[in-house]
Amino acid sequence: MQTVRRTTQDAESRLGDEKSQARATINARYQANLQDALMRKISLRILPFMFIIYMVAYLDRINIGFAALTMNQELGLSAFAFGLATSIFYIGYVLCEIPSNIAMERFGAKLWIPRIMITWGLASAATIFAVGPYSLYLNRFIVGAAEAGATPGILLFLTYFFPPSRRGRANTTFLMAMPVTAAFGSSLSGLILEMGGYMGLSGWQWLFILEGLPAVFIGIIAYFYLDNSPKQSAWLTAQEKQLLSDMFEKEDPASSAPPVHFGAKAMLTELKKPIVMMFCFSYFCLVVALSALSTWTPLIVKSMHEGRALSTIGYLAAIPPLCAAFGMFYWSLHSDRTRERKWHVVLPMVLGSVGWFITGVFEDPTVRMVGVICATVGTFSTLGVFWTVPVTLLSKQAKAVGIALIASFGLLGSVLSPSIVGLLRDWSHNFSAGLYYTGTMLLLGAIAIAVTNLNPKPTAVEKN
Repeated sequence: MQTVRRTTQDAESRLGDEKSQARATINARYQANLQDALMRKISLRILPFMFIIYMVAYLDRINIGFAALTMNQELGLSAFAFGLATSIFYIGYVLCEIPSNIAMERFGAKLWIPRIMITWGLASAATIFAVGPYSLYLNRFIVGAAEAGATPGILLFLTYFFPPSRRGRANTTFLMAMPVTAAFGSSLSGLILEMGGYMGLSGWQWLFILEGLPAVFIGIIAYFYLDNSPKQSAWLTAQEKQLLSDMFEKEDPASSAPPVHFGAKAMLTELKKPIVMMFCFSYFCLVVALSALSTWTPLIVKSMHEGRALSTIGYLAAIPPLCAAFGMFYWSLHSDRTRERKWHVVLPMVLGSVGWFITGVFEDPTVRMVGVICATVGTFSTLGVFWTVPVTLLSKQAKAVGIALIASFGLLGSVLSPSIVGLLRDWSHNFSAGLYYTGTMLLLGAIAIAVTNLNPKPTAVEKN
């Protein structure tokens, strides 16, 4: 009798465990569905607008590369002088980037991102008043200072709304504006350049007007559209805000920890970590390639197809970034699904390096175009995943300054690269030497990440 009773109890216990497991599974699926729905809502609200903002920002940054097709001759610019004008833009950008990101934390994205957009749009449109190298240098410095903080500011803003597991896709959706804009801007800029003579203005002057002023109008809209944080977002319900907070608490407990005193000395110690310095160096190498793409691609494509119409050059220059947009999206999605970051950064950097060397070594236009496509796909695919890593390695208190530090140090690549490539172009009378330099830097950045441990042990400051 006791045996029968024990058997019955065991069966009831197993049945109870199965029911509990079933309820837990159902509850987990229900929570996952709620989280997915919330992320879709946040993504639809934030990412398209961030995409538009960055399209306008990147268009203002790269349009000087297309303006060079006619501007260089009118203003009497050598390849080195043109590269120097591009470098000076990034000097202003780098000098003001960390202060701008600190100001965004103080004043909030709702005020600071519109301020950035309106001032850079007006400054970019004012490039039409350049009459020679020195006036162009001054204008580009002002544009760079005005635009400073746009990229790290938006990256910081996205960390407020997207927990770590969702940032790869979020960052890439935002950063995909770069290749999309490069493709769209290539075609648009080629057509605008053919407006030369209309109302007495050169084609390059129309380029800066028509591609600069939209930033002003979108900046005004941004003031009414953006929120400083999820807590201040009226379009999220109280339940959704709590669910988002729970997601952050589970994936990144430090994000919801109460503020602690984090003095300048402790912050400096964290920012001087070898791993942070490694990211500064790797991003520097990556930006060397990004700068080469945005500054020199139109001229490289033109050198392959001498005598073609400017609009045709624009269409051909649009092919590599279109390919990059698809590659960037697939690669970041794969990285999020596998939860692997390191090799999703290293491998496309190697592909980009190979692409630059192919472009420099071969003379056949078709093969060189394949090289440009590989360089573009590899470089942009790296960028989509890159920023998911350093933001997880910095403390909550140091995140804003850390992102700006890495971005600013990286942008030194944009300060140096245009001038170096321009100088090599004037010296060798072709682009090969500059392409070898770019490919080598990208390879060095890949090696730096490949040999680095991306799971360092927490320091005493982090533990506290």
